[in-house]
Amino acid sequence: MTGRRVISSGSAWEERGGYSRAVVAGGHVYVAGTAPIMPGDADPPDEVEAQARRCIEIIGAALEEAGAGFDDVVRTRIYAVRPEYIPQVLLVHGEVFGSARPA
Repeated sequence: MTGRRVISSGSAWEERGGYSRAVVAGGHVYVAGTAPIMPGDADPPDEVEAQARRCIEIIGAALEEAGAGFDDVVRTRIYAVRPEYIPQVLLVHGEVFGSARPA
């Protein structure tokens, strides 16, 4: 396959788990599921909103390296460990993807 490029966030988890933060192939950018991994594998923030913002920051960096941006995103998925966290996560999601309105 030609034209395939992998993008790393630098997280040690990518090498340990055998995955990439994102892969550019066939004119598309595929971004892996994203957790609030901190630089140096430090503990993530306790607050849900801060964790969501960290995930968005990681995704944004991968998109930028791929030559894309948030307005290019056509689909997102949100997973939360507790239903009561969804409003905070959706608040951050809406701030970032409000104009793109991905599926």
